[in-house]
Amino acid sequence: MTYLDLIGGRAQPYCCTCYRSGNQLSTRKVTLRACGRCHLLHHCDECSDSHSSAVCATYQEQNKIEQFRIDLFEDTGKASVMACTAEPRSTYKSLATCSAWYDYFINISDKPFIEGKVAPDFSELSKAAAQAGLEQREFEERRRMFLLLATDNLTMPLTILSALEDLRLLEASSLHIHLLGATGREFLAMASFEEILHLNPVLKTFTITAIGPSSLLMDHGNEGRETRQDIPCCQDCQSRGRKRFLASYKGLYHDYTKSSLFEKPDLIVAFNSGFVDGDDAESDWDQTIRMIVDSGTAALFTAYNPREALHEQTKMKRLGARFITEPSENKWRSLVPMPEFLDVEYEIWYQNYYRYIIKGRM
Repeated sequence: MTYLDLIGGRAQPYCCTCYRSGNQLSTRKVTLRACGRCHLLHHCDECSDSHSSAVCATYQEQNKIEQFRIDLFEDTGKASVMACTAEPRSTYKSLATCSAWYDYFINISDKPFIEGKVAPDFSELSKAAAQAGLEQREFEERRRMFLLLATDNLTMPLTILSALEDLRLLEASSLHIHLLGATGREFLAMASFEEILHLNPVLKTFTITAIGPSSLLMDHGNEGRETRQDIPCCQDCQSRGRKRFLASYKGLYHDYTKSSLFEKPDLIVAFNSGFVDGDDAESDWDQTIRMIVDSGTAALFTAYNPREALHEQTKMKRLGARFITEPSENKWRSLVPMPEFLDVEYEIWYQNYYRYIIKGRM
């Protein structure tokens, strides 16, 4: 199964050289052929295959990940992976000391067994693991895929935790985050947010308020009201008196701040909001962004690609926002590549690819 199958055929195959679709070519009795390696890009009989080996390799990896996701769902009924640190740490170890995911899994989390088994960028098995027997090699490849897919959820808590380091907010025993533009993706990954508790031994109470037009109301209530519930912690956290809470408000953030429900957060977080480039940039986000800048509350933003991050930086500077960290590549981005079909040809984006933090005005 190819990625095109997974998205339901919404992207019509076309020749990557002449850009004619299969329908257009059929009238000329010209065949459109999929690449035999990545099975994603196509070329017609009248053109040569023009996509590069680097692009092809990335698409092959993306197809492998999606096939692993399908197999995982067939085996377990789950389409995502949770790989949090099993036991809470007794001391804090800064994420800034890690170069990237490989270092985190080995030296901060509890997965030293991958050392020497996968490449540091998770792109492939290590040379030693690749030369092992077939059964061992297949086992190591499944484990590589499992942890690589796990970064698609863990990117959220680790990106938040690295922002807390930048803001020096790790000494408080309680933490309240406003999660803007929340959708089903954030709610499905909510279990992974306990990683923030597991890595920061000082933290005792962790509250997330998810806000947005697509935010889920746990009791299926109406827009413009808030629902709240306890989120069970693991047994180790419970024995240490730790608690997690999740609240949800269905509506726009600038409306929420005017309601009696509003409580000032320690940090505002907006993952991949697209508040400049998205279809709802003016209708939903513009007033919210201005309010955030005026509020003086620290806010973490992420973007899918460097172009989007640059456009957001430009708007923030035009509004006079003060940058705690300028937009830069996020080492805690997801490692799952996603092809871009609409904006820039052959572009790849990632969850939380770029990140930056603002706080108030200059």
